[in-house]
Amino acid sequence: MSQLKVNSIIPIAGVPSGSSGGGIIQIAEGTTSTTAETTGSTFVDTNLSASIVPVGANSKILVQYHQHIQIVASATASGAGIQLLRGSTVIKEGRPSDSTGPYTYYLSTLNGSINFYFYADCIILDSPSYSVGDTLTYKTQMRVYNTGTGTRVRAQTDDGGNANPPTSYMYLKEVTT
Repeated sequence: MSQLKVNSIIPIAGVPSGSSGGGIIQIAEGTTSTTAETTGSTFVDTNLSASIVPVGANSKILVQYHQHIQIVASATASGAGIQLLRGSTVIKEGRPSDSTGPYTYYLSTLNGSINFYFYADCIILDSPSYSVGDTLTYKTQMRVYNTGTGTRVRAQTDDGGNANPPTSYMYLKEVTT
């Protein structure tokens, strides 16, 4: 197998004035098709995570996820939230911190029941504190709001075995400046 290793790639015309030539220097990916489910108000892992070992001393991490979610609601006001963590630090909260809203995802079923399937997408630029060689691990978590209403939230759901579970993706891109 051939390998090409370089310290940097500079356009033929040179680096634009005022630019230091920064950009994306590595990409890491995490995927999962493993189902997770909760009916509780405490955040639980969705089974989606990815790790990256930054090679630059002052890099930022561009985090992007495409998370499959199903909200099952059997009451008039139901909701769910997804949060993003780096290690144990929440970097995108899954609002709200209590049951009063505003919700990340909110459904009004008008006294019926509903199965709502969708992909939750997020792109966020994280500025972590780390030492070169540290492993940074990112993951998503989910929870239900209004737990007394029979609501549950699932990730990568196979709908009770009637279909193959979809795949959720997370991309981590190390960005230099």
